[in-house]
Amino acid sequence: MRLAAARRGALLRGGGGRLAAAAAGGAGGAGPAGPGGASGAGPGQARPWLAGGPLGGGGAGVALGKFDGLHRGHAALAREAAGVGSRGGGGGWLVSFSGMAEALGWAPRLPLVAPPDRPRVLAGLGVRELVLPFAAVRGLDPREFLVGVLQRDLGVCGVCCGRNFRFGRGAAGDADALREICIEAGMEPRVLELLSAGEGRGRAEAGAEAKLGDGKSGEPLPCSSTGVRERLAVGDVAAARELLDRPYRLVLDFSDGALRSGDGAATALAWDPEEAAEAGSGLLNQPPAPGIYAVSAHAAAGEPLGTGRLELGEGQLRLELEGPGAAGVRVLGLDLLAQLE
Repeated sequence: MRLAAARRGALLRGGGGRLAAAAAGGAGGAGPAGPGGASGAGPGQARPWLAGGPLGGGGAGVALGKFDGLHRGHAALAREAAGVGSRGGGGGWLVSFSGMAEALGWAPRLPLVAPPDRPRVLAGLGVRELVLPFAAVRGLDPREFLVGVLQRDLGVCGVCCGRNFRFGRGAAGDADALREICIEAGMEPRVLELLSAGEGRGRAEAGAEAKLGDGKSGEPLPCSSTGVRERLAVGDVAAARELLDRPYRLVLDFSDGALRSGDGAATALAWDPEEAAEAGSGLLNQPPAPGIYAVSAHAAAGEPLGTGRLELGEGQLRLELEGPGAAGVRVLGLDLLAQLE
């Protein structure tokens, strides 16, 4: 059954979802950059995270990073955090930061994981997520952040990060500083080496060199959100899937024209490519390069809606599905299975 709907993407400002951005002084990889910058809230200033109380009731294990792509490297950090949290009793958590692009003056861009799809991916990793406002922590030095915010305010018992992680005021802290501060404070530190696409998990406290490369001449791709974006930019959804350890899911919002079935036409969306990244357009996350893709469709709650073909152009797309139908669906997830043309 073909599905039909038409929608002109509303060009909203300040739309939903976190903006993907790297912290000052950070680098991409399995442990992306954390809070950094030259100014921000210090001790005694607003600490909005206090309202929620200790994470998991106390004794949580946390992984620090940006977590834009939730790729294999992030999954390795999630496993380490979950292991630490299981011993402490508070479970595993990813701690990331909101408002970084605005604070640091970076151009907005669509996330890799659409906001309504993020709970599904996090559930698969077995962790929960806390998003701290970047403006409230960027002025803290490494010790103030780790001991004051994580241990004292949030009851954290252990902290995980990637080898290239930077954090604290002016990005002054690195993975070695994190380990030293955590040990002195009685928290368990876990530092992972970077992953390549073929590796399943990081090597905690390992001395082996990170397997980095550009994917050429047989060299493995590094697991990074930047790597996922680069693969999507050339339509290589197979390589993106390898980095993510799952199909890349493009999420579309049909709020202004819900999908309907039965008239034989294809689903269509159109938007202004120059403004799509600033919100709206019907695209809730980063699309791949223009081309034709085999897709598997899912409703927001995860119900399968059939397979089909996605034709993606500059500022427009056309979708044909064969399956049970999706009448009234507002948010549609498309797993990109292969590039056909």
